[in-house]
Amino acid sequence: MYPGLFGYFRRLQIDVHDPEVPLVVIIFHTEEEFEEYRAMSESVAAYYDSISNHVVIYEQSKLATIAPELAAKASISTIAHEGVHQILHNIGVQHRLSRWPTWISEGLAEYFAPTSVGRRFRWKGVGKVNDLRMSELGTYLKRPRLQPGEMVRQTIAANSLSPTGYASAWALTHFLAQRFMVPWCLRSPYQV
Repeated sequence: MYPGLFGYFRRLQIDVHDPEVPLVVIIFHTEEEFEEYRAMSESVAAYYDSISNHVVIYEQSKLATIAPELAAKASISTIAHEGVHQILHNIGVQHRLSRWPTWISEGLAEYFAPTSVGRRFRWKGVGKVNDLRMSELGTYLKRPRLQPGEMVRQTIAANSLSPTGYASAWALTHFLAQRFMVPWCLRSPYQV
């Protein structure tokens, strides 16, 4: 994934550089060990900490015993997502300690991290359909409808995202990237 992302930004003529420090991932064996390290909400299985510059994750989830195939898909997607955060913050695309709107930061991670699980796990490549997020949108669309534009308004205003919010952030980022074919969202949010 790293060479693919690095090459993608180079082709867009975005000034990128190799990370100045190692990209560290801390992997705990169990959820309990993960929680001892840093208490998180129950739905968090991994995170990228921009201050320490570490990805933190755990191996064994309760979902793996209930639905192993779904757990494998979710795990590989989560690893790719958090890895994208770490890569973007270390090659110069996003400045590591700057604040980005949640929907852009998470939408970028989802846009750049689509994975597939078949005979083996693999990164699908930049801008490919994110199957997990597309599935979430499909489920959302079966619910009673919000007012036109309400999902986008909620996503843009959110300080944290639900699974539907992540799907919406991915869809919005994907739409804008495909529609305009320019790296509009990669500029600092403070540039004019």
